[in-house]
Amino acid sequence: MPEPIPSQDARVYAGHSIIVNRLLLGRGRGTHLYEVRAREDGTCLALIQWYGPWRTYVLQPKNSSIWESRCLRDIVAFLEELQRERKKPYETAS
Repeated sequence: MPEPIPSQDARVYAGHSIIVNRLLLGRGRGTHLYEVRAREDGTCLALIQWYGPWRTYVLQPKNSSIWESRCLRDIVAFLEELQRERKKPYETAS
């Protein structure tokens, strides 16, 4: 399977030590896929994707990636923002 590539407006979040890029959607994919990269050297640390059974976006770390508290706070802030954005259309419809 080919590696997903960042979309043209790729960077969607920049934290203290991470950058989150939106990836191009594959055929049949209804939700966005994001990659988390180290700000320092650009290493791909994780993917963020929709997890249907839990009805939320989740972090899927790459093998042997190491996380510290500031990075994790950045991830939580980004995940919470994704959830708010996802709920907006439903809140305005009621």
